Amino acid sequence: MMRARLTSEQVAAIVVSIVCIVTVAAVLTLTWDDSPDGTSSLSVETSGHGTVSYEDSYPFGTVADVWITPDDGYVIYGITVDGEPVGLTNNLNVFMDRDRDIFIDFREASSDDVEVEVDVSITEVMGIIVTGGIGDVSKTYEWGTLTPGGTISVVPGTSITFTLTLADGYRFVDMRINGNEVPPSETFVVGDVTADMNIELWLMKTDVDPGMYVIHAEHNGHGSVTPSDCEVAAGGSVTLTVSPNDGYMVSSVLVNYSEVELSDGKLVLSDIDGNKVVSVTFEEIEYTETVTVSVGDNGTVSPSGDVPVAYGDDLTISIVPDEGYRISKVTMDGEDVTSSVTGQELVLREVKSNHDITVAFEKITYTVAVSSGGHGSVDPDGDVLVEYGDSLTVKIAPDTGYVLKSVILDGIDVTSSVSGLVFVLNDVVSDHSVRVEFEVITYTVTVTAGENGSADPTTSVVEYGKSLKIVFIPEPGYRTSYLTINGGDRIVPDDRTNYVIDDIIEDKAVEVFFERDDSAYASVSVAIVGHGTVNGNSDSFKDEVLKESSYTITSVPSEGYRLSKVLVDNVEVPTSEGVYVLKDIARDTAVEVVFEILMFTVTVNVGEHGSCDQQTQVVEYGSDLTFTFTPDSRYAVHSVTVDGVPVEIVDGTYVLRDIRADHVVAVTFWKVEFDIEISAGENGSASPSGIQRVQENESLTVVFTPSEGYTYDFVLVDGEEGTLTNGTYVFSNVLADHEISVTFKRIVITVSIDPTEGGSVEASSEAPYYYGDPLTLTFTPDVWYGLKSVTVNGVDVTAQLTDSKYVFSALTEDQTVSAVFEKYTVVDRIEVEGPSKTVYASSENTLDTSGLTVTAYYTDRSSRVVTDYELSPTDLTGKSGVVTVTVRYSESYSNTDKTVEASFSVKKASGEFTAYVTEYNGAAVNERLSQYVFDLKGLEPGGDAITFKVKVSDETGLSGVDFNACVWVQNLQDSSKNCALSKNIILTAESGGNRLFSGDLYGIADGSGLQTDVGSVPAGGMEITFTLRMSSSAGSDTMNQSLSFNLGVYAYDVEGQ
Repeated sequence: MMRARLTSEQVAAIVVSIVCIVTVAAVLTLTWDDSPDGTSSLSVETSGHGTVSYEDSYPFGTVADVWITPDDGYVIYGITVDGEPVGLTNNLNVFMDRDRDIFIDFREASSDDVEVEVDVSITEVMGIIVTGGIGDVSKTYEWGTLTPGGTISVVPGTSITFTLTLADGYRFVDMRINGNEVPPSETFVVGDVTADMNIELWLMKTDVDPGMYVIHAEHNGHGSVTPSDCEVAAGGSVTLTVSPNDGYMVSSVLVNYSEVELSDGKLVLSDIDGNKVVSVTFEEIEYTETVTVSVGDNGTVSPSGDVPVAYGDDLTISIVPDEGYRISKVTMDGEDVTSSVTGQELVLREVKSNHDITVAFEKITYTVAVSSGGHGSVDPDGDVLVEYGDSLTVKIAPDTGYVLKSVILDGIDVTSSVSGLVFVLNDVVSDHSVRVEFEVITYTVTVTAGENGSADPTTSVVEYGKSLKIVFIPEPGYRTSYLTINGGDRIVPDDRTNYVIDDIIEDKAVEVFFERDDSAYASVSVAIVGHGTVNGNSDSFKDEVLKESSYTITSVPSEGYRLSKVLVDNVEVPTSEGVYVLKDIARDTAVEVVFEILMFTVTVNVGEHGSCDQQTQVVEYGSDLTFTFTPDSRYAVHSVTVDGVPVEIVDGTYVLRDIRADHVVAVTFWKVEFDIEISAGENGSASPSGIQRVQENESLTVVFTPSEGYTYDFVLVDGEEGTLTNGTYVFSNVLADHEISVTFKRIVITVSIDPTEGGSVEASSEAPYYYGDPLTLTFTPDVWYGLKSVTVNGVDVTAQLTDSKYVFSALTEDQTVSAVFEKYTVVDRIEVEGPSKTVYASSENTLDTSGLTVTAYYTDRSSRVVTDYELSPTDLTGKSGVVTVTVRYSESYSNTDKTVEASFSVKKASGEFTAYVTEYNGAAVNERLSQYVFDLKGLEPGGDAITFKVKVSDETGLSGVDFNACVWVQNLQDSSKNCALSKNIILTAESGGNRLFSGDLYGIADGSGLQTDVGSVPAGGMEITFTLRMSSSAGSDTMNQSLSFNLGVYAYDVEGQ
């Protein structure tokens, strides 16, 4: 690595002068600050079958606790963190100093062997840097080698012998296997191996003052031990204060695995002759509170009496009333808590004091709501209170003329349970409602009518004491004769139309009888003249009808006759289809019906060119009529029709027989020789032409021929449009004169150009095109296309093209043209890989293209690496931060050029760095290092240290660009510049848990310096903690010298260059 130190001016900007009386010990803390929001995200992907428990994000700098559980029949086959394999474990701890990606491979178990993961972790003891991890069969660490290591495949239940070789400069402090403390040993055996194991080593560097021993304290939570770590000189002593949290107490205290006792919460270790590990276990204190439960009669409570309850536990009290009783009141410490009882249980949450609980019960009563409708009463009436299990008797009293209708209990009809108008509700165990309804007494009156009449009503239900009116309805011509009630005497009503029965208090059976009323009838006498029937009678007759009624006369004439007239009392009346109705007959009536024979009209229609011997005339029903037809010269009878239907004639004669309806006889005549006139327009001819004479039923064929370049336009036959067949028209079975004419027009040529893609086709003229016209087609490809082929009517004519043109000298038939354009293969895009160098120091100004690869991708999906590209910019002078470099590549084609672009980014440091004091003895500070003066007086042997923090960062705060920094101390001297410094004045620099350096200031009193690399500093900066203290081994020495020294930070160029 090439390193460039800062100029003297830059170094001077971050040097601080410190005046102090010093006896110091070194502690170093490094805080990384590259997470803008203070969190790091964790992404986990898996394959196979298993589950992983984790959070999506963690506070920056914390450890993510990831639990991995394979499904039954599966094992953890592999784990990678950020693409790097790690050892197999069910509990993976990941340091979240950046975003992390974890992949876990679960696979189906396939053998009887088990894989055991050996995880070696090293715990820092007084300045030892934490290392550890999972290695291969034999893993080498900074502190030594463990064999075997990593993931080991063993048969379940076997033993593994481990060999631990410490590197020079390290010695044992403590060792644990799977959390169990064991005496440290370089060779140890773990038996009955069936699962992953964890080997935890506590080491210390041997360069620590051999006259000092490490005292390390730990505990299981729920309290504290102070101090937790310290150094004590050989033969010295230390007092540890053990303080459990509220609700907890000290369970045990072990010193190097041996149990000891505390005195007033303190552990005094005297005559220290070696390193000590103090292990404290805290356990929760169990308190017991008393809940006194008292209960009255008519129920039980469990538990009851004096009930002990562990402090903070819940207590559930079951409260069960006797049958027919309920909880009246529950009090706790005199306060009513009845509303807190749920489902016969009272739950006391987190009991932390004594309580008195009293429970009382009371008899259950229920409300029975008794009510009734009108027309009667009930006793009792209203809301009645009934104790649990008792009965209630309800007496029912209907009013006169009324009876009990129903008793409804809670919506259910229980009328059948009523006995002697008394209803008893037994064993009352809930609220009820009893509703009593009454109804009026009713009687049935049945009315039966004899022949020739009816009565209304026929059956009636009548309420007690009410009346009923019976209406008599005799048939026409009848009247009411008498009636009987329940078979009693005959009763002739004064008004024969109705009768009223009063005060009905029993069922009634009424019979009504009717008799004929002769005064209600009249006679109708009917006389028939001619041939026909009246009401089915062919002879005269007489009927008797009711007065005021109607009488229908239906007259039907015999065949060949019709109804002539109808006379009523010698007065003619109108009929409708032979029907006449006599209405409201009041006396005897005489009717005469007259029929007469039918007459029919025969109409004669005679066409031109002939005659008939009969004319239109009227004839009687059934008559015959003979017709004779005579045509003119050169004509013949064409057709004879009767009522439009053709009939056959014999020797020009036709007989119309048995005439029974009107008829129309029509005759037409036609010629027996005809003329056909033929003509042809310009640009064509007809054969034959002119007027041609044709005999009846003969045929004539006419041929029309167009001139060259012409075709048929319009055919007119007898004034209407006609059709030629292959230029020919045939007149078949000629029966009339005809005329035909034909015109001609030029032939239209259709030129069809199929749709094209990638180009266009242009014609020299617009349609329509005619027979013999010339035509030129020009083919023009689109950008990045070329003309591949041209076909005309399916024939390839590509070779006949001149300058992409095809010429028709004279069009003589329809043409179909198809052109195919072929797309060039052109560059579509470029992709950039590299370059190797992506970050630059502030002094580096020329873009390094080493490792840069540019690949061009084409439209046919091919690709190639190209080198003739352009880059901009290539000069980085004056630039800093993220610099975007544009890559531009061009290619030329026959009809255009194409340029594509891509880009990549590099980062360039600004070269400017700052150092700020951020904290002094716990107080926040924000001063540039060169401007801040520290007051470091007051240090005493073994006393508190003086601590200050310095944050170093790039001036630009460029994200993603790191730089290297070095911390140094030099030019140390006392205030008089001539006295020697005592030992045990220690300056320590730490960052992020890593010690940068620690040294006795005595060693640099002669002007020499201490310095160390701090490694890569992220763009967000890093924080360095400096600690000055006077070691307790200084005894009672008092350091009164006034010291000054230079403290500075200088930067290397960007990491990796």
